[in-house]
Amino acid sequence: MGRAGYYAGLGFSTDTADPAKGALMQRVQEQETAIQTTLLFFELEWAALPDARAQELLSGMGLSSAATTCATYAATATTC
Repeated sequence: MGRAGYYAGLGFSTDTADPAKGALMQRVQEQETAIQTTLLFFELEWAALPDARAQELLSGMGLSSAATTCATYAATATTC
């Protein structure tokens, strides 16, 4: 849960009967779920790439700062 989730959750916890606070919390949860689902499929697709292709993509697109994160995805997938 990110900052938006904490904000919505704390606001809702101050008054659980307030429909606006409940709606905000629900909307934030839905957005977080949508983002997490998208990232999950990215992680799965990235992990399926051959190492050589992954290195090619990272070096060719100026994404060297993302190399550690992407390597973690690949390592996790092979140990599961």
